[in-house]
Amino acid sequence: MEENVDEMNSEWSRLNDADQETTRARNELFARLIKQNKELRQENLDLDEDHRGRKLRNLELMNEIELLSARVQDLQLSLKQYEEDTIAVCLIDGDSAVFSHDLLQRGQDGGAEAARRLKDGLLKHINENHGIKPRETKAMIFMNVFGLGLTLERNGICHSHIFRQFVLGFNQATPLFSIVDVGNGKEAADAKLRESLLLFSRIRQTRYIFFAGTNDGGYIPTLKSMQNEGNIRKMTILEGCARAAFESKRFIEEARIRMMRIPGLFRQERLEDLQAYLLNASRNNVISPMLGSSATTSEAGDVTPSEQGGSQGRLDIGKQTFYINDKK
Repeated sequence: MEENVDEMNSEWSRLNDADQETTRARNELFARLIKQNKELRQENLDLDEDHRGRKLRNLELMNEIELLSARVQDLQLSLKQYEEDTIAVCLIDGDSAVFSHDLLQRGQDGGAEAARRLKDGLLKHINENHGIKPRETKAMIFMNVFGLGLTLERNGICHSHIFRQFVLGFNQATPLFSIVDVGNGKEAADAKLRESLLLFSRIRQTRYIFFAGTNDGGYIPTLKSMQNEGNIRKMTILEGCARAAFESKRFIEEARIRMMRIPGLFRQERLEDLQAYLLNASRNNVISPMLGSSATTSEAGDVTPSEQGGSQGRLDIGKQTFYINDKK
């Protein structure tokens, strides 16, 4: 009987220990589950917070994109208005920057081609350097048409009547491109060019000025005036004759003025000075100078050669008048 009681007590103890172990294991499992649940809930909260942050950031980015898109449209509109409000002007001393032989010798067709090359070259330069197309592009070439025609003829480049056809072709090619005949007088072209440079540089819409005339250092005071007025930034030197005056080269370098060349447009060699040529030719009786008593006045008041059997024309340089003889 006692042995049965002992066995029952022993079994009870074993079962009790097993129950306690099960309870302990169950409690540990519950604790782990509670801990993992808390961690998962916190992770979920973190993910929700991150999602809300990303969503908010996406909304901010969309707003920025809309603002940038509106800004781009404004800039495009401003650029269009800028282009519509932009004028490019090209001013050329035609007695210094002389067109190439092949253009001059083609007469009217050559003049039209010269205008086309000039305009295309200017627009290409503006587009490549500034990315826009001006609303208007104007070109004015100041020269003594009669005198330059004689010089071209005497240099064996083309006849003077062919040159007049060239001038006609240039003037008819583009409405805003023109060769301006300033007549006789060394300072005639210079004066018009100087005043034109100052005039156009002071016009707000004139944002680009191209100038060919640096063979003569006499333009330096005008360019310095433009520099003092803050307008030299508009200037680009259009290279004509390669032999520019030293003073001009030095000023261009110091003022950091841009330079450009249009291939095949201008001749690179300088023509013989017109007045020097005429004076030299007069000594050889090719062209006769008429001064004071050496000339007579007709009934119409014109000065005529007193003893010249026949003449082709008359040319005034300053106070001196030259008559071109039939014979050479």
